Amino acid sequence: SLVEVTNVTANSAECKVTVNLNNSSEIIERGVVYDNKEWKQQQVITDTNRGDGTFTIKLENLLSGTIYGVRGYAKNDEGVVYSTVYSFKTPLKEGMVTDKDGNTYKTICIGKQEWMAENLRTTTYNTGDPIRKITPNSTWQSNTTGAYCVYSNTDANQEIYGNLYNWFAVNKRVSSDSEETILAPEGWRIPSMEDWKDLMEHLISQQYGYGGGEENLIGKA
Repeated sequence: SLVEVTNVTANSAECKVTVNLNNSSEIIERGVVYDNKEWKQQQVITDTNRGDGTFTIKLENLLSGTIYGVRGYAKNDEGVVYSTVYSFKTPLKEGMVTDKDGNTYKTICIGKQEWMAENLRTTTYNTGDPIRKITPNSTWQSNTTGAYCVYSNTDANQEIYGNLYNWFAVNKRVSSDSEETILAPEGWRIPSMEDWKDLMEHLISQQYGYGGGEENLIGKA
């Protein structure tokens, strides 16, 4: 059997498979086998029809920015025959999120995660409470409550670089016993070290890293 992949999106792809009898007995089952680059959890989709000829199967719920391999198969009384593996990469997927101030940000799906693709510039917690703005360096150093400033204290830099927040703002919660922080837009969170690690490992495994995915260059990616 031969396989061709077309119409690849961030989360789906179409596989066209051609099965030739080649004087063998009747095909009793046909379909595709696919998995991501590591090929550890192969999934099988069986076509509803039998016999030789060409059929198309759509792969869905794929991860964006991920390398996949797919091969067609055909089964008869003599056994199962597989095609060679066809590799393809799903593109990264962009979205949008809005903060409490009404600022909108591009987002990007990478593997199983969705990240903001722009720096945060809200001046309001997602509860509606304002975040204190500080400009004097001495006040910033001695302050012990949530606050933000703008790079070089130049307001025009807010649109370019976003805001700079102190840890009291980053870690602020509705109450001391709450696990949910309130700086990020509602439904979002400040990334943990585990989140960064998952991102790094995915980028490296999918060859998205700078210079081919070396771990020590992942920041450049």
